[in-house]
Amino acid sequence: MASLSARDRRNPLFGSSSAQVDTRIDPESLERDNDRDIDSLAEKTSFLRQVTGNINAEVDSQNRVLDNMGSSIGGVQIGLGAAVTRFKRVFDDPKKKRNLMLVLGVTLGLFIVYLLAQRARRQ
Repeated sequence: MASLSARDRRNPLFGSSSAQVDTRIDPESLERDNDRDIDSLAEKTSFLRQVTGNINAEVDSQNRVLDNMGSSIGGVQIGLGAAVTRFKRVFDDPKKKRNLMLVLGVTLGLFIVYLLAQRARRQ
């Protein structure tokens, strides 16, 4: 049988503008082909719906993460701003500045003693 175009195969099912109908075409086989194509299209649209649903769920999840991260960063910014304000107050007063340097010096000294003790213990 010669290859027919899609339009030529559909004419017996949906009517033809020409009065001539080809008797070699079986309407039942055309209907089966049409049903198979519809089933294939239904599978593809179902798969597409599933993919878009997964994408939507992932976008919602990432939006929640970003919202939570924004809240966390906002809290950190407030805390850092308060810490900077306190340090400014400490460095504005010479007596408090001297005390801070003393505490930092003692802490650094103790850390160095700790490192030397660890090194001596290994040897």
